[in-house]
This record gives sequence, structure tokens and C-alpha cells, in this order.
Amino acid sequence: QEGVFVSGRHSRGLLQGNDITGNGSKGVGVQSCGFMLIKSNRITANKEGGIFACDADTLTTIKDNTISHNGMRGIGVQLGATAEIEDNTIEANAAEGIYVSRPGSRALIVKNRLLANGVKGVGVQYGADASVEGNTIADNKLAGVHIDGQSSRATVRYNIITGHPAAIVAEEGSVTRSHSNTMQDLPTMPN
Repeated sequence: QEGVFVSGRHSRGLLQGNDITGNGSKGVGVQSCGFMLIKSNRITANKEGGIFACDADTLTTIKDNTISHNGMRGIGVQLGATAEIEDNTIEANAAEGIYVSRPGSRALIVKNRLLANGVKGVGVQYGADASVEGNTIADNKLAGVHIDGQSSRATVRYNIITGHPAAIVAEEGSVTRSHSNTMQDLPTMPN
């Protein structure tokens, strides 16, 4: 079960100042929701993801949270959802820090700290669209930012990306604009 689950086309909500930890599924699930503000929470050690927003009617603002040590992703934006993700600390999750996936899914990812996640800092796949701006993305296992899939798009700019085998990876026809990033201390790829 999710710690908090919000659903319904006309639903609106504020989730602020909570400690959401140790749930059997996700910490927070938002589905087909008109608007949800998730602010100043600690979302940690949930069996699956920290926050999951899905469906085309969903608009979620995720701001000033600590999202860590979850069993899968820190934040997932999927199936046509839209999210503004700003000023969060997203660290040590088992998979991606932030994962944006499927056509119609959009995310503005600004001024976050994405640190030591198990796969990627940010993953954009299967036709999703993301703007990744002004973040510190460090020491994620495989890549800082990974864009994959023919119709996936991302703008990656003004980030500090360090400590990855690959800072920015774009493959399989993805359309990517990248500029004004600082990339440093990249280790060599293992043979």
C-alpha cells in the first residue's frame, strides 16, 4: 500500500511536513488528480518508489522534500502526467532519482540534488519530455542524465554533473539540447 494515495479528476491537495516511511508500495501515489502540491516532506525507505505521479489529468508540484533510500525510483512521472520538481534532495534510491516515461509525460526538473542513486540521476524514456536545469547531479551509478527513445526529448542546461561513467547519454534517436553544463571528475568506463 502507498503511504498516501490521491486520485480523482477534480482532486486537489497539499501534502506538507510529513514523515512518510516504510510503506509496502510507494510513499506517495498521485493518479488522475487535478493538482497536488507535495512540499517539505521526508519520504524514505518505501518498498517501491518515493513519489509516483501518473495519468494525463495529473499535475503535481514536488518541492523541498527529502526523498531517499526507496526500493525503486525516487520520483516517477508516467503515463501522461506533468510535474514540476524543484529544490529536492533525491538520494540513494535503488533505481533512478527521477524517471519520466511515456508519451505526454512532462517534467520541469530544477535546482534539485540528485545524489548516489542506484542507476541514473535522471532518466527520460519512451516519448517523455523533460527540462533538466540548474541541478547538482552526482555519483549516480550509471549516468547523470539518460535520454532514450525516438520521441523522447530533453533540454539539459546549467547543471553540475560529476562522478558518473557517462554524464549525459542520448540514444535511439532522442532529441536533446545540452549546453552550459559543468561536467567534471568523470571516472573511466570499465572494460
